[in-house]
Amino acid sequence: MEKDKEDLKLEWKDILAIMIAQAEILMPLVLIFWFILWVVLKIITITWVK
Repeated sequence: MEKDKEDLKLEWKDILAIMIAQAEILMPLVLIFWFILWVVLKIITITWVK
C-alpha cells in the first residue's frame, strides 16, 4: 500500500513536469494565435464599418 502511494507521488510529479514543459512550448503558439485572431477581427471590423 505504501509503495503504491510513492509511485503515485512520482507519477504526479512527472505529469506536472510534462505539463509545465508543454506550457512553455505552447505559450508562444497561443500568443501568436491570439495575435492573429485579433488582427483578423480588426480587419473585419474595419471593413464592416466601411
